Amino acid sequence: MTTGLVITGTRHREEVDTDKLRAELDKWIGHFDRLYVGDATGVDAIALEWAKERDVDYQVFYADWDRFDGDAGPLRNEQMLTTSIRKHGATGTKVVAWPGYMPKGTRNCVKQAIGLGCWVRAIGPNAGRLFK
Repeated sequence: MTTGLVITGTRHREEVDTDKLRAELDKWIGHFDRLYVGDATGVDAIALEWAKERDVDYQVFYADWDRFDGDAGPLRNEQMLTTSIRKHGATGTKVVAWPGYMPKGTRNCVKQAIGLGCWVRAIGPNAGRLFK
């Protein structure tokens, strides 16, 4: 079975310990086939930089804020998850989440992932906020 790795997290780069996030991603090298990531700053941007540096296969998902307003983020989350699930199955889709101080979008992605039967790992100093 193949594995998809979905990355979700804060859009605020200053809320991310870049070295710790990159170290977490390094642990996954060789254990997934494609990285699925959004187009936001912060966690998404760091993960995308990491993927390019390590020649990792990735797919970027864009939120259409103009068209969907506040629903754009949750729709992007759903698209990332369902795209991975179609290719790798729910049990083959792993989610790594790094929430910030106001983890609304990250919490949404994690909630969707759990509801779809995906494995989720929350990391970073605010990881516990995702499950409250």
